Amino acid sequence: MLADTLQLVADRLNTGQVAEFTLDDAQMNRWITARHELWPQDQLPDLGVASNPQVRFLDGDQVELSAAVALGSMDVIGSVKMEIEFVAGGIRFVPRAAAIGCLPLPIACVRSVIREMEGVDPKTCSFPIARRGVWPNGRRSFEVSALKVSSGRLRVVLKPLAP
Repeated sequence: MLADTLQLVADRLNTGQVAEFTLDDAQMNRWITARHELWPQDQLPDLGVASNPQVRFLDGDQVELSAAVALGSMDVIGSVKMEIEFVAGGIRFVPRAAAIGCLPLPIACVRSVIREMEGVDPKTCSFPIARRGVWPNGRRSFEVSALKVSSGRLRVVLKPLAP
């Protein structure tokens, strides 16, 4: 199913058309689980003390990232709810709430853990990603023009850029 979606995106971008697709939680988590098979180990982000990440798409354009987190001699399930913001030149996922299991934590309590993760902007404690990229199948430049999150779903709109 994910392979079909990726091919559809490639077909649309390579013919100069907007590519619009939706992923659900399960599809995204299968992709996250398979990331070690899809990319070389040295290209994967270092998650610091976190492992086995999972994603949930929530209403209100929020994404919840949960993972096993090493706390001393035990692992606990930590989660961070993030909002998506479009900013100049990119997109960032900004942490707004955190929890260990079902115990809510002030976001300030987990900032030091978040800052240890590779790719985090230490000033905003957010996860920035580029808004523009090159689709690997066809080498077509594109821009993310929309991300819409609702319960269980992420809708993505990619706009091809002039060659």
